[in-house]
Amino acid sequence: MTMFSAGPSGILGSCTLATALLDLKPFLQLQLIPNITEQHEFWRLITSHCAFASSGEVLLGGLVLYHLRTIERQFGTPKYAAFLFASSAISTILELGALWAGKSFGLNYIPGGPYAMIFAGLYQYQRVVPSTPLFTFLGVTISSKIIVYSLGLQLLVFHYPSSSVAALCGIIAAALYQNENLGLKKWRPPGFLSQFASRFILPLLSTNSTRRCTTTGSSTILDQQRQITQDHSRRRGPQSHRDPPLPPPLPAAATEEQIATLQAMFPQSSYSHIAQVIQSANNDINRAAQFLLDHPR
Repeated sequence: MTMFSAGPSGILGSCTLATALLDLKPFLQLQLIPNITEQHEFWRLITSHCAFASSGEVLLGGLVLYHLRTIERQFGTPKYAAFLFASSAISTILELGALWAGKSFGLNYIPGGPYAMIFAGLYQYQRVVPSTPLFTFLGVTISSKIIVYSLGLQLLVFHYPSSSVAALCGIIAAALYQNENLGLKKWRPPGFLSQFASRFILPLLSTNSTRRCTTTGSSTILDQQRQITQDHSRRRGPQSHRDPPLPPPLPAAATEEQIATLQAMFPQSSYSHIAQVIQSANNDINRAAQFLLDHPR
């Protein structure tokens, strides 16, 4: 399936397949005792997020990550990658605390897999992605998000209740990331790490379809512009002077549909402010959403 061939879904599937082939599943789960306190296997703090232990988890987790690509488009790939890194780091600390506090209640391990990352993404999905009503049942409006939420709930069935602890840690991590007082939203990796990520990691996190469409569209536009310029030059012929440059065209006004979409996502912003932001972004609704996320009112 093409949806699992790129981005976080593709990385997740590849890592899970590799651990299954190499018989590394026992190294995925995270245990405070004895893994961390006695054996000092601190590498489990990283590997516990890398792969699931079963194909069912991969299927459901991959489907959720595929739907979460909407957040990447609104955040931008660099900010989305920073969010995934920060939420995973925070949730790991929370998971260690949960293991320590829950040992008397029978909580012995955190299952392998990006449970925290997925549910941190679902928190953002609920916050920034507008819902579309599908139908009303017994007075309750069912939105388009019900499919994504149901996939997440099915994922919790595996390794319950440990999986629910990991999911809760991810939700808390995302809420802390969103807290204005902590300033985590402004955090970006150091320069050397950003260079490494932009060269090796970001191409994997970005969806191939987005890159392919962007590249193809850009090259097509450039070819068309080049052809128009050549045709125009041939029609004009040699001239001793050049015409004065034309002023750049003014950006078109925002459409009602664009404004309504962003108003559903940012109800705290006024109609006129959203219209101005969309026009300033040259009617690019993704850039406008990114600006409103970075400059809340």
